[in-house]
Amino acid sequence: PDYLELDEIQKLLDHCQTPMETALVTILCDTGLRISELLVTTNNDIDWESGFLFAHREKTKKEGWIPVSRRSLDALKNYLSWRHTKDKRLFPFEYFDVWRWLKKLGKRAGMGDRLHSHLFRHTAAALRRIAGQDITDIADLLGHKKLDTTRRYQAIKPVDLKERLKPIFKDEDNG
Repeated sequence: PDYLELDEIQKLLDHCQTPMETALVTILCDTGLRISELLVTTNNDIDWESGFLFAHREKTKKEGWIPVSRRSLDALKNYLSWRHTKDKRLFPFEYFDVWRWLKKLGKRAGMGDRLHSHLFRHTAAALRRIAGQDITDIADLLGHKKLDTTRRYQAIKPVDLKERLKPIFKDEDNG
């Protein structure tokens, strides 16, 4: 499946014009939520201390707590302090509105029409697979009922530890 590389995610984040856009990109790439699932999420669905979000899975009905990175929580806190609404939903918008914002962001970032509704979901799964996460854990994250649905990510091979650390620790041995 097509997914965003880390540098492409950063490019999108660099072109975000509002805390809302930053929070959307960060959370969607991090959690693998469908846009529709994110739109029903409320502040009560976030465990800020332990870093979990309760995913309401309309499609599969496989609801549950999923991990959220500190970076996503920080982006979400920044967005919540910026927005001007008392709505309980974190993102009180319609699907089309979010999709339109993401399409515009993709164009600003020079990605043309590459962004599609499942690209962020594929990205979350692919990055976890590259980092070595097991397919069954990825299936749980995405709320898949059948493991066969998740097997499309099996072809993405985890990189070894040295490769994963390359961007962090650059020296003569590893580039």
